[in-house]
Amino acid sequence: MKHNILITEVEIRSSIIDLALKIDKHYDDLNINRLSVIVLMDGAFVFASDLVRKLNISTDLIFIGAKSYGDAFTPKGDVEITICDKKKGLSIIENTHVLIVDDIYDTGNTITEVKNVISSSINTLSIKTCCFLCKNNTSVRNLDFYAQDIDKSQFVYGYGLDLFGRYRDLPDVCVYDK
Repeated sequence: MKHNILITEVEIRSSIIDLALKIDKHYDDLNINRLSVIVLMDGAFVFASDLVRKLNISTDLIFIGAKSYGDAFTPKGDVEITICDKKKGLSIIENTHVLIVDDIYDTGNTITEVKNVISSSINTLSIKTCCFLCKNNTSVRNLDFYAQDIDKSQFVYGYGLDLFGRYRDLPDVCVYDK
């Protein structure tokens, strides 16, 4: 399969450095030196790994499973959430500043649902949201930070994002040509 590259590995690295600077500035301005980073699995693992290594703020990583696409090209509506470390649950983020990290913001359902679950079940000091990609033409953005805009009509994969479970290992973001 030929991959149509939309965002190169070099462009990805540059945008993550810029994003990390914005996030660091935000928390530095508030004099916050520790952050609980909730990584939404499976798609955000590559992005989150690169992002936290560029942040100057100390981070604790928590992994939560969140699925909204299934095997479709558009979000299915319902968001399936699973806590990866059921023994500890969400109590490990109690009374901390939280940054929810996802791979892509399309409808906003996934990150909004995770934020609602956290805010309704645990006392946190703050909750911010961050995505690698944000589909433009999105009428309402409930998002605090993001690295890059892409066209709403594009279905992308690579750099952690999958195409029917494959190609998460690609270093670039590619566009699927239906």
